Amino acid sequence: MEKRKKIILVIISDTSNNNNFRDILRQNFDTEYELFFTERPEVFVTENPRVRPLTVICDYEEMADNIAEIMTFLGKHKQMIDIPVTFCITESNLDNIADYEIYDFIKKPFNQKVLIARLKLLLKKSDLKNQLDEKNQELKDFLREKTRLNLKLSARDLALNKSAAASIMSKKGTITFINDKFCSISKYGKHELMGIEYVSIICNQKNRKEYDNIWRTIYRGEIWRGEICCRTKLNEIIWTDTTISPVYDERGRITNFFGIHFDITDRKNFEQQLKEKNENVTLSINYASRIQKALLPSNQYLKEVLMDYFVFYKPRDIVSGDFYWVKQVSHITVVALADCTGHGVPGAFMSMLGFSFLNEIVTFRNSKQPSQILNELRLLIKQSLHQEGANANLDDGMDITICSIDFNNKKMFFTGAMNCVYIVRDKNNPIIKGENINLTANENKNLFQIEGDYLAIGTFQKDSLFKTTTVDLYENDILYNFSDGYIDQFGGENNIKFTSKKFKRMLLEISKFPLNEQKEMLQTTYDNWVTAYNRRQIDDILILAVKI
Repeated sequence: MEKRKKIILVIISDTSNNNNFRDILRQNFDTEYELFFTERPEVFVTENPRVRPLTVICDYEEMADNIAEIMTFLGKHKQMIDIPVTFCITESNLDNIADYEIYDFIKKPFNQKVLIARLKLLLKKSDLKNQLDEKNQELKDFLREKTRLNLKLSARDLALNKSAAASIMSKKGTITFINDKFCSISKYGKHELMGIEYVSIICNQKNRKEYDNIWRTIYRGEIWRGEICCRTKLNEIIWTDTTISPVYDERGRITNFFGIHFDITDRKNFEQQLKEKNENVTLSINYASRIQKALLPSNQYLKEVLMDYFVFYKPRDIVSGDFYWVKQVSHITVVALADCTGHGVPGAFMSMLGFSFLNEIVTFRNSKQPSQILNELRLLIKQSLHQEGANANLDDGMDITICSIDFNNKKMFFTGAMNCVYIVRDKNNPIIKGENINLTANENKNLFQIEGDYLAIGTFQKDSLFKTTTVDLYENDILYNFSDGYIDQFGGENNIKFTSKKFKRMLLEISKFPLNEQKEMLQTTYDNWVTAYNRRQIDDILILAVKI
């Protein structure tokens, strides 16, 4: 069966003379996507019931008279809610779209190459978001199914406890008594089981060792309890939760053995189903992890633009809420490191937005100044998460640092949102001064902590503009960008946090070594602090270092 193409809804006047725009879309996107041109979105809904487009592109000037009605429909119709909308618009009309929740805009007149690149990025972002939404829905469905099955198991166990199979065996292991429930479970009649050996019912080649262990235990006068897998008269596999106890006479001698058996076949089948579902969900999350790792800059690219660096990256779960992003624009190398709200799957969703928006801001809008990047990133995150009105207090967002490094002129431009950057420098080089700079030192090195702004990417009580700190760099300076995962990790003998004080002292001590050895030392310290004491990793961990 042929796979249906994903749909792009293009809202444009039916009498439009703008055939160039239509031709560009058809030539570059008609193979992979289905293009639906209309001047009223209601037409699409009528012709495609229960089908949601991947994205909506709207020509503002051609639809200006009906734009309010169109946006109202897109925002309220259940088939169109949360579909990203992109306006094609002239610069003179940009102020007119401020009141609409749009995903993006493309300025006219079009440069064909720029238009195609922007649309491809937009579609890729929408496609990735849909993939992650599907994986998230699979996880939600699994959790609902798990809850349903657990409730069903509890009810079934209660019913089984009210009606158990019972048996009595002689010292030789022959059956001397069984109740009706035993016959119901085993599918044997009483006359077929009386006087035969119990082993002939429960024993097969696979569980022979377990059967021998049962009889060794009860002959010692002890009680045995466990799960037994056997076959009925009809050759069906059944499971029982069985307890077998010795029965004594007045002289304390074993006379026979009493067994009680609960049919747990349904429970074991449910457990197998849950195991299979869990494996499927894990496979889905592993797939999401591959998508996330594919977005991280490659080692080859990092060597080209950073030269001497290391990345210490330890997600707490399969996917991570911490991410790093590097892009060289002209002679400036932009380095971003972010710690998104949450970890695992929720954090990974937020990191996908961070990847996409940083690409948009730096690559396509050509923004290199860190404060400008964060101001634009905050706006895009708030628009994407609808952090306005009733949702204004949502804490979703990220702590992030942006370092724009000019290796040629040895300068760094830094802006941080709820996070800082460290610079470790030889003592014979100048001290960095400023209101947002703190100094820690040992006998050979100075460590400068450059604080970012107390402003968040996302909704926060303050919405001031971010500020940039400019720092002159010197040869052998080492820049350390990091999330709070390493510092906040519990461990050691007393199970306490590692703390920023220990972290600074460690960086000062290891900074004299090559960066690849520093990374190994960070891992060794982590193992001695966490692994050696069997502590659990509590958060994603990410450290990125660059040597000048």
